[in-house]
Amino acid sequence: MDSLRPVKRSVWDEVDDYEHNDIDQASSEGSFVMPYRELTMAQKANVRQAKKFCEALTSHWKATSGYSRQQEMQQAQVQQLMHAQEVAQRQKAFAVMCRIYVGSISFEMHEDQVKEAFLPFGPIKSLDMSWDNVSMKHKGFCFIEYFVPEAAQLALDQMNGVLLGGRNIKVGRPSSVPAAAPVIAKLNEEAARHNRIYISGINTSLRETELRSVLERFGPVRAIELAADGRQGHQGFGYADLVTAESASAAVAHLNVSQLAGSYLRVMKAVTPPFTLQVPQNAGVATSSASMPGMCRQW
Repeated sequence: MDSLRPVKRSVWDEVDDYEHNDIDQASSEGSFVMPYRELTMAQKANVRQAKKFCEALTSHWKATSGYSRQQEMQQAQVQQLMHAQEVAQRQKAFAVMCRIYVGSISFEMHEDQVKEAFLPFGPIKSLDMSWDNVSMKHKGFCFIEYFVPEAAQLALDQMNGVLLGGRNIKVGRPSSVPAAAPVIAKLNEEAARHNRIYISGINTSLRETELRSVLERFGPVRAIELAADGRQGHQGFGYADLVTAESASAAVAHLNVSQLAGSYLRVMKAVTPPFTLQVPQNAGVATSSASMPGMCRQW
């Protein structure tokens, strides 16, 4: 008796039968066409609303895309400005590192004599001596600016307290150093990553190959850069890049204040990262052959 009861069908069963009848009819005619039903008014309203939403979304994307490009341009400009400021700060710090103060200068000494005393450490860019307009004599102090920071550091290390013209001179840094201290520390940190040494007082008749043979006693040499004089020679100073830190330290320890080819060398670890030497061709370093008892080593 149960098998004779009518089966209750849902509305989805009716829809399924309708779609299958359409498909069977289309298949019998040799083609398959999905059944099409006209949209209701509510569905049409939903489609129009969806279309408007897509158009608004497209407009918003275009607007935000343009804004993003503008932001990128502004960020690029900010980065360029920051880079320019960093370069300016590094150049300023570099200039500060190249300057020293010299005090307690004998009033009998002339500017040329002071310059001659400090020239062996590196090429001097300027010497500014303060003068008394009444006595027409200098005031006993001056500022010296070198082309490279290492020359200033060597002069500071080796000339402070030295007897010059009958007086013990005082050598120090200008008052502007503290303001540039953070940038100077960064330059020193970058320089510490390289095995680079500064050499001054090189006899100008000494060839680069001969200098290399001396440096190679302490270890392999990667490169040597001497300041050119415009006549296929050099000006008596430059930099050497050694392969290992141990080699660089040994070269500084043994070559500083030692005699090579009749001239006394001044050598120290470079305090600035590698850069191209930009020194006038006539800014040569004085080579000294004067006796320095207790400090000299022959090479």
